[in-house]
Amino acid sequence: MRKRGARFKQREAICPTVVKMSFGDGKDFEIFAYTSINALMGGWADAEHIDHLHDLANTVLLVGHHKKDDNAQAAARAMRGLVKTIVERRRKTGKYGITGDELALLRKFVTFMTDYYRRTSGETLTRAELTVTEVKASARKELQNEQRK
Repeated sequence: MRKRGARFKQREAICPTVVKMSFGDGKDFEIFAYTSINALMGGWADAEHIDHLHDLANTVLLVGHHKKDDNAQAAARAMRGLVKTIVERRRKTGKYGITGDELALLRKFVTFMTDYYRRTSGETLTRAELTVTEVKASARKELQNEQRK
């Protein structure tokens, strides 16, 4: 005789955020964020640094949307606007540059983001990071297909 209970979907085990950070996996985003800020300050930033800041903002935006946290979503949108301003300045001047006010805002966002990541469940954070990675990969494929034509 078969069981008549509800079927459930088995999911893979995901490491909790605190454990992930204690092993060093969670420190990468913080290190990359501060490296990107230092690169902008020093004048040696490239597109990879800007992409990383944009990915951090997108990850916080996705997690904030999942948790229905308006403060996180507003902070992420502000960060995306700041990154857009930096990219537009690059188009005009040829170099990535940053003002003192923008630098202070970037540092505040990274501090907020670090605290926010630590308060987020490992599953939510991992799924948001995977979504950002998948979107970037599909955008990269589309760009390659356009370049081939």
